[in-house]
Amino acid sequence: MEEHASDLSNGFQSSSPSGNDEGSQSQPKQSTLPNGLRKSGRKHQDYIKISVPEPKNRLPLEWWKTGIAFVYALFNLVLTTVMITVVHERVPAKETSPPLPDKFFDYVGRVEWAFSISEINGMILVGLWCCQWLFLRYKSIAARRFFFIMGTLYLYRCMTMYVTTLPVPGMHMKCAPKLHGDSQAKLQRILRLISGGGLSITGSHILCGDFLYSGHTVMLTLTYLFIKEYSPRRFWWYHLLCWLLSAVGVVCILVGHEHYTVDVVIAYYITTRLFWWYHTMANIQTLRSSPQNYLSRSWWNPVFRFFEKNVQTQFGSGDLVCKMNYGAFSNFPPGPKPWPVVGNFAFLLIPDWVLKKINADDEGEITKKKVKQPAILSPHVMLTDLAKIYGNIYSIFCGNRPMVILNGYETVRDALVNHAEEFSDRPTIPTITIITKRKGIVFAPYGQVWRQQRRFSHSTLRHFGLGKLSLEPCILEEFQFVKKEFLQHSGGNGGAFDPSLTISNAVSNIICSMSFGRRFDYQDQEFKTLLGLMSRGLEISVNSKAILINICSWLYYLPFDPFKELRKVETDITAFLKGIIAQHRDSLDPANPRDFIDMYLLETSRQQQQGKLDSSFSEDYLFYIIGDLFIAGTDTTTNTLLWSLLYMCLNPDVQEKVQAEIDQVVGPDRTLSLTDKASMPFTEATIMEVQRMTVVVPLSIPHMASETTLFQGYTIPKGTLIVPNLWSVHRDPSVWENPDEFNPYRFLDENRQMLKKEAFIPFGIGRRVCMGEQLAKMELFLMFANLMKSFIFKLPEGSAKPSMDGRFGLTLAPHTFNVCVSLR
Repeated sequence: MEEHASDLSNGFQSSSPSGNDEGSQSQPKQSTLPNGLRKSGRKHQDYIKISVPEPKNRLPLEWWKTGIAFVYALFNLVLTTVMITVVHERVPAKETSPPLPDKFFDYVGRVEWAFSISEINGMILVGLWCCQWLFLRYKSIAARRFFFIMGTLYLYRCMTMYVTTLPVPGMHMKCAPKLHGDSQAKLQRILRLISGGGLSITGSHILCGDFLYSGHTVMLTLTYLFIKEYSPRRFWWYHLLCWLLSAVGVVCILVGHEHYTVDVVIAYYITTRLFWWYHTMANIQTLRSSPQNYLSRSWWNPVFRFFEKNVQTQFGSGDLVCKMNYGAFSNFPPGPKPWPVVGNFAFLLIPDWVLKKINADDEGEITKKKVKQPAILSPHVMLTDLAKIYGNIYSIFCGNRPMVILNGYETVRDALVNHAEEFSDRPTIPTITIITKRKGIVFAPYGQVWRQQRRFSHSTLRHFGLGKLSLEPCILEEFQFVKKEFLQHSGGNGGAFDPSLTISNAVSNIICSMSFGRRFDYQDQEFKTLLGLMSRGLEISVNSKAILINICSWLYYLPFDPFKELRKVETDITAFLKGIIAQHRDSLDPANPRDFIDMYLLETSRQQQQGKLDSSFSEDYLFYIIGDLFIAGTDTTTNTLLWSLLYMCLNPDVQEKVQAEIDQVVGPDRTLSLTDKASMPFTEATIMEVQRMTVVVPLSIPHMASETTLFQGYTIPKGTLIVPNLWSVHRDPSVWENPDEFNPYRFLDENRQMLKKEAFIPFGIGRRVCMGEQLAKMELFLMFANLMKSFIFKLPEGSAKPSMDGRFGLTLAPHTFNVCVSLR
């Protein structure tokens, strides 16, 4: 342990070159990148190399000691407020005892708002330290040090205030009237001072006498020292920012003439000495027992030894970001440097009004093109671009949690097929966990329960037509409702409309027929609202500031958007689905199961009757499975169909060829069927090309390494988030010629027959492949082909070309667009 501690610099392991460590093997990685990009990748590598991984917690946490330190600090803070109240009664009136001479005041006039700046800076520093503390591995050790040092500083402050009473430093100061022994009024003042945090901007600091020395200086200095000590040295810009906040805050105390210069100097001196003495003894083990250590003669040394007795190694900045010590693996994938607290998601800290301004400026630059382009690239595009620098396997951080991004077909297939056992688990993502409780099928952890639930769900859905021709009448029936809705808008530009709600209703009704045994009317306002909420929820959960929930889970409960909006989405969908389940429970006929819910309720009852106490089947689990089927079965297929209509509007030549093929195979009178699919290769190729161009789940659903794994020369530690970048698979120029061009012919051979492409995996690959793939393919073909058979689609005349970058969420949806339809 002590040998390892000697390799630490302020608690942070030092990086070593890319050579071998003893006991490790060098595994050269092939790179197809140009030399310039390879050099750039090496330049940006920011990972640590040591030979042996450490255990997760090498130091005892001892939270009970932290509790003692907290009580000590709290007691001294309360004692300080009591002392201020007592001393206030002794402060001489400024009319009889004017302020003492102060050279700083002689040369610098008072600025009224300066003290408010000092207090604001102090609150910012305290907030930064609290956020940083959340991501320390050893929170308890850092917290007890902070509480003890702060408590001791305020104890000293109580003593100096009581011993020496100085007149107010400025004639501007307004002191509350003296109470002359009114104990009840004094108690009220103490409570007011505590409730307002002792701040002037809260109106709670109306007492005088807290001079010699400055409490504001203590907090400004102490928070900066802790921030710097417990963050990596490479975050120099973060340290500089905090130093500026601290320095400006201290100067503003003097500029506001709220404390004498001697108050500030003494506060700074005592705070820094106590902090440095404590950490010197904490970080240098030999000093603790050395008879030559004069620091050990301080009165607080016994308390120090009590708190630090079991901390037998240096602890500091190395424990900031990673709860799991990924630096312990010499060949962890490289990646861009993370920011403190937020990791590589610092763009989420940009205020909305700034993003709107950027987008507004961006639109002004491209007005001539009449095409809206995103000012900031979508996440899937950014992640694909990063692969050009760091290679197909690299890492980023979401807060304190590392994510390994997999790019390219060969890499994704190797991970999800050849290493399926290691990479099929699901991570605990706060946004998802809070909503799904890690139940259902899509987000449930890989294991026996998941396999059991998926097996039952798949077999039951097949019983009700999944992947079978018996489901075709249901889809064709729903198409007739879509056709009826579209006919109401046919007939030129006057009928331009947004097709998204109608398509969403239709797709949802198909899965509802299988799951709920019923469909919903397109004019059902509750159902229309629910579909809108569902789409919005998928978007904001991964493409808004709501993603910060994955860094600080308590943000989910904040009373403003997007957190409030996300909670409303969850509440409304929960109420709707639980109402459906309750209706089925009350009307269940065991002899005639109507749908998936009935079958699941019967299976739950059967297992309970058999006395299977450990059964995973329950109404609670049913709710989450139904949620998966309803949401995943609606949003993905809906967006693919909407993208298909948009691409047909933008490529009228392709639309005409699809319609010509349909006319040739089906004719004007016969109803189009799934049996016609084999005879319509161009139509199928068009659908596949739309899927390739859009990839409605571009980053798949995150996987997780269930055990530490050596993968393509890199060590992927257990618990690491794995993100298969399906967007990169379908835009890889080494696989797809001119990948950014819409070209259905890439899926056809020279004889115009379907050409199988291994790299075409819009539904994913491996053990977590989409369970509804067959249903989605049936819906896409029957809906799209019948729409093409019935209507001609075009954009309204004079309208700008819609943005093709999409709205990134859990799925990639097209931006809202209008179409004009005319009956063929």
